[in-house]
Amino acid sequence: MHIYKYILIFLCFSTLAADMTTCGLSTGYPPFQYEEKGVAKGIDAQILKLYNSRFDRKIGVTQRSWDSLVSSFYFRGEPACLMGMEITQKRLGRFIFSDILYYRESVLFVLNSSKIKNFIDLKDRVISGDKDSKLDIYLRKHEEFDIRLKYFKTKEEAFSALLLGKIDGVIAPLRVGKFLLNGKKDYTIVSAGEAMRTPVAVAFKKGDKNFEEFNKNLKSLIVDERFLKIVNP
Repeated sequence: MHIYKYILIFLCFSTLAADMTTCGLSTGYPPFQYEEKGVAKGIDAQILKLYNSRFDRKIGVTQRSWDSLVSSFYFRGEPACLMGMEITQKRLGRFIFSDILYYRESVLFVLNSSKIKNFIDLKDRVISGDKDSKLDIYLRKHEEFDIRLKYFKTKEEAFSALLLGKIDGVIAPLRVGKFLLNGKKDYTIVSAGEAMRTPVAVAFKKGDKNFEEFNKNLKSLIVDERFLKIVNP
């Protein structure tokens, strides 16, 4: 009798696991993705929470550094999806993306004391880059700017270095920088305009059998008033 009960419990948990898709979230990319006392926080975490409240197939969460997630996702197919990945031509060749969740605008944050007003003023300056972002790519392509790019593990580290005067600027999404510099007033935003806006979605490996169902559900989610309040507070 006890063996029979254990078999039933095992089958129950096996069924739950089969119905669960695990999606990766960064631990350090606020306000989109971050961790607070071991709990997933941010805009993307709220979207997943809303998704799980509406649909039967649940989405689980695993969190670690973004670089670690992308590497594991690309080489091992784990986790099953990455939440809040920016869509680029390079990534379109590797992954399949859901419908667009929202857009991120890539800008440059500098301190007022730096007297940097435009990108030409960046000559010989050290800037924190933002891998694969439109502004990072744009500045690297234009040799006349002649900047030196340095990459940090997290945006928190990059902005801390900026405030300490160790670097001259930080390339980051507009909302990320404003969130991390909350309360600070001595900074300037250098923008290249609408051309630096990048669509953001959920990435799956090509051929993933769960993608079609997920994206079908997402299409109905992104017109939900609760979703719109999350992405446009």
